[in-house]
Formats: sequence, structure tokens, C-alpha cells
Amino acid sequence: MTFLEKIRILKVDDEGVVIRELGKLKQLRNLRISGIRTEHTKSLCSSIHEMQFLKVLEIHVDYGHEGIDFPHMSSLSTLQKLFLHGNLKKLPNWISRLQNLVKLSLNCSELTNDPLESLKDIPNLLFLAICFEAYKGETLHFKDGGFQKLKKLELKYLYKLNSIFIERGALPSLKKLGLNRIPKLRKVPSGIERLEKLQVLNIKNMPIEFEQSIASYGGQDHWMIRHVPRVQIKTTFIEIRARARRMGQVTELV
Repeated sequence: MTFLEKIRILKVDDEGVVIRELGKLKQLRNLRISGIRTEHTKSLCSSIHEMQFLKVLEIHVDYGHEGIDFPHMSSLSTLQKLFLHGNLKKLPNWISRLQNLVKLSLNCSELTNDPLESLKDIPNLLFLAICFEAYKGETLHFKDGGFQKLKKLELKYLYKLNSIFIERGALPSLKKLGLNRIPKLRKVPSGIERLEKLQVLNIKNMPIEFEQSIASYGGQDHWMIRHVPRVQIKTTFIEIRARARRMGQVTELV
């Protein structure tokens, strides 16, 4: 067992015994663990410290648990993929020091501070996903010089986000951008016209005002995405029905 390299899914017991035993798996390359609570974090970090070859780490915070904080993890120099699911008190500061990280996914984190400032200088990051209320702020700001190698960005189910700013010099390598169910974002990200390497723009279940603003005929912001070879706009049947209900309510009010 001590030579085990991959654990598909590990559910933490109430006493956290399984976490303390994890440290014996020094050859582990891939770990997916669920049911993490505040009282488990110290033991988890201590066990992970023993895993000198870990490349993929996925952590699920126990559903409904209060925001937790992960102490510093100093032994993750080999980590390439990190997936965090669940409420966090704050974005762990050690993430920004992961030199070999290529993929980062944040889900349900409920962060109130813009996480981009901490993530923008990760040198080899290629894929970033911020989803399912991972961020509860109103603005995301991609600053000049940030995310130099990022190729794919996914933003979805961010219910308070109403504006995205992309400065000149940010995201110079981005090839694919996905925006999905961001109900308060009614305009295309400011500065998207500067993303010269953008090849694909996927838009799904976005506000009708957003879609109208980039329409090829009459859309006031269409010029900002004219350089993108492939623009896909999709609306699910559920979203269409929701729009119809909202329109019906407006009609009744009038």
C-alpha cells in the first residue's frame, strides 16, 4: 500500500484517522479527497508534506461546512493540477508559489476578494476555472502582465459578477474563453479586443442584453469580438423558459 500512486476518491472519517495515515503513501501522484473540515486541515497538510511526487490534488470541503483555511504547504513543487471545491476563508497564499502548476479550478469557494491578483504570476498556468460562486465579488480585473501563458479561461455560475476588465498586456496567450450563466454581466469583457490569440469564445446562458450587444447585426460591441474566428452562443431550454417567465412578469407589470 505504501507504493500506491493514485487514489480516485477518499472520504474522510469523522475522526480524521484516514488523513493521518495518508502520510505513509509517499509515492502518491494523484489524490482526490472529500469531506474535509477545519479540524482536518492541519493533519492533511502534514500528510501531503510527505508526498514528494504529488502531481494532481483535488480537495472537497465537507458540504455546508464553514469556510476553512489551508495552512502553508511547502512540499508541492511537483504539483501540476489543483482542484478546490468548497467554502474557503481566503485563497491559500501558497498557490501563487506553485511553479509547475498548469491547471487550477476553484469551485464554490465563496471568495469575496478578487483572486486574480494572487494568481496572475503563476509562471506555467495554462488553464483556469472560477466557477459556481467561487468568487462573490462584482468585478474581475486582469492586470497588465498577468497570466502570460494562460490558454483557457472558464468563468461560470458567478451570480454577482457584473464587469470584467482586461488590461493591455494581460492574457496574451489566451486561446479559449468560456462565459456561462453570469446573470449580471450584460456587456462583453472590456479589453477583449486586445486578446489577439483568442480563437474560441463560448457563451452559454448569458443575459439577453449580453447576446444583443455582440450580435453581428446591430450589436454595439460586436467590433470587440470581430477578430475571434469562432464565437458560439448557446441557450438551454431551461434558460429560454426562464426568460419567457421574466418577460411575462414584465408584461403584466406594464
